[in-house]
Amino acid sequence: MPVFQHDGVEFYYEQSGSGPAVVFCHGLSGDSTNIRDLLGELPGYSLLIWDARGHGRTQPVGPAGAFGFRQFAADLRALLNHLGIQQCVLGGVSMGAGVSVRLALDFPKLVSRLILVRPAWLDQASPEPLRALIEVGTLLERHVPDEGCQQFEQSPSGRMLRAQEPLVAEAFAEQFRKPFAADRAVRLQRIPRDCPISGWSELRDLTLPLLVVGCRDDYVHPWSFAVEWSHRVDGAGLVQVASRDLDELEYRRGTRAAIDRFLAASEPDHFNRIQTTWRRIVTPIPAPQSKTLLDRLRVVEPRSMSGMPPIAWDQAEGFLVRDPDGNQWIDLTSGIVAANAGHAHPRIAAAIQRTVDQKLLFTYAFAQEPRLALLEKLVELSPIPDSKAILFSSGTEATECAMLLMRRHGRSQHPEKVGIVSFSDSYHGRTLAAALASGKPRSSDWISRSQVHHYQIPFPFGPRWPWGNSAEDPGGRLAFRSCLDQLAEQNVGPQQIAGFLLETVPGWATWPMPGDFARALAEWARAHDILLCFDEVQSGCGRTGRFFGFEHCGITPDLITLGKGLSSSLPVSAVLGRRDLLDEPAAGEMSSTHGGNPVCAAAALANLQVLEDEQLIAAADTTGRLVSARLRTLLQPFADHVLSVHGPGLFISIHFRNPVTGEPDDVLGDAVVDEALRRGLLMFYTHRGFIKFTPPLSMDLAAAMEAADVLSHCVAVAISTVYGDRRPGPAKPHGM
Repeated sequence: MPVFQHDGVEFYYEQSGSGPAVVFCHGLSGDSTNIRDLLGELPGYSLLIWDARGHGRTQPVGPAGAFGFRQFAADLRALLNHLGIQQCVLGGVSMGAGVSVRLALDFPKLVSRLILVRPAWLDQASPEPLRALIEVGTLLERHVPDEGCQQFEQSPSGRMLRAQEPLVAEAFAEQFRKPFAADRAVRLQRIPRDCPISGWSELRDLTLPLLVVGCRDDYVHPWSFAVEWSHRVDGAGLVQVASRDLDELEYRRGTRAAIDRFLAASEPDHFNRIQTTWRRIVTPIPAPQSKTLLDRLRVVEPRSMSGMPPIAWDQAEGFLVRDPDGNQWIDLTSGIVAANAGHAHPRIAAAIQRTVDQKLLFTYAFAQEPRLALLEKLVELSPIPDSKAILFSSGTEATECAMLLMRRHGRSQHPEKVGIVSFSDSYHGRTLAAALASGKPRSSDWISRSQVHHYQIPFPFGPRWPWGNSAEDPGGRLAFRSCLDQLAEQNVGPQQIAGFLLETVPGWATWPMPGDFARALAEWARAHDILLCFDEVQSGCGRTGRFFGFEHCGITPDLITLGKGLSSSLPVSAVLGRRDLLDEPAAGEMSSTHGGNPVCAAAALANLQVLEDEQLIAAADTTGRLVSARLRTLLQPFADHVLSVHGPGLFISIHFRNPVTGEPDDVLGDAVVDEALRRGLLMFYTHRGFIKFTPPLSMDLAAAMEAADVLSHCVAVAISTVYGDRRPGPAKPHGM
């Protein structure tokens, strides 16, 4: 048994593998076995795990006063010196995460990268989730185990845990049944009362790469703790994995996958150089200048802006994005599904320049020619008879306007007819009403949707049909009846509903609303004088191979919102709709400071002309069909992991599933994005178990097919990385 003698204590450790050193610390009352079960082997690395004093096979316990984070960090430093390890990747779980932070702060030259898994401390001693452990330690010291356990279960904290966190309560009770009660009593009393840091200010000089892994449902290690640690260190990565208490195998898999990706992405001297006609990778990612820019942004910009892959945009042209270091990606994001005509299209840029040269940059609601020209074009494109249109600066602003119009129309019939119904999991914007129409209700929401008359129904998504077997209702007419029943259970009927705000091809699903569902919805709405507003902010302006996404559904709404791809560049959005609806607000009641800005209006009009003249909508349909067919080759070899590949036009998504639970596999989805970034494809994280293929509609067909081939290979590599699945996938494309 390998041991190291230090300070009168024999420390047990294990060392395996070869390569750069990775050192991992276990949690409170754990030992090296827990880390071995979590990590196994790390190919290409030398893994060192050890038992801290008072834990596992390290004996004797030593003086009680030596229990604490600084002492444990000093112990580990002595072990590293003994083994000749001059620098390592350092990580730990729970208490071990705190020990790792302390070592990185006290001996910064020893640590190159830092991994914190399920941190249980912030910047204060005795955090709330651990106070019950102090109580357990006190009872262990004062009573025989059975008596102490009984007293704990009858205490207020024990009863609370048994009622609210039964798994945690059982884990705490298990502390009374383990051997060496006296040693454990010391650990449980002293360590929770300590803290890894004396305050957040200690982290000012912590500049090394950091990964934080947390669980959403973990009482002792709250997700909020993981989030806080990731926010306190500039550029830190944050990954959410399954709760160990609920699914230990999935927790291990997700944690190991996150660590593998972190280690691979952080190796400065190992990357694949790529050079093809469209893709060029000449530095590690993030590239040096990109990293500098990202680090500076973290200082002055809110952490909410740090959710994209770590590259800095220097140029974006057509369907290509370049960083300052010479790397170039095929852009599968269109920014955020916005650059439909391509980045920096010369005709759009020229229209912007002409308006700037005219010295017409701002007009508010005063009349001006560019706004008129754009409105005339939008009314021409609208399928709604006798249309009018109004311009705004963002999709969320258009959403708010549409809901205002629907509610005013509803109240003209009855004062209580103000409800808005939307699809759950949808996205309509970030302002208050738009946010309430988006997503699913969460416990953290500060306002109840029902209080402000927002209601949701499931989207009829074929691959995950919310009502059982979709084969029994292929068109969705019965599904719509189920939605009405669901609303009725909430005492919501046509007398309360002013309108439906719906993405007919939701951005998360890229799945058109089934025809029978859409027709049943339209018939019911018309029968009860309920308005239909279709949100085309993502799916409009040709994205789906039709100008409007709802053209796939066979029905026409009363109102339409447009944005994103409306200009392929500058901020502009629009609401199109029936003349009587848009004319209802009086003069001055419905306007926007920057709505119809002349420069933005000129860009949007040029964009619409480019889409038409260059036949980009038809190109999106043709290219999308070929790309989808290529990507669907993933379905057979990876049927356990790939749920579906689908989407009209260039609005394509790949949905992943966990092969054990069947739930969306967000770990795998994010791993594919990371792999694609290193191979010259730019995508964005969804953190929801799917990825999107949404390039500019102007993408060269050969480039699109190359991107599909590379992405297929990335899926195979990511599955192998996350699951150790070595089945053959698509052949490695040229330039990989």
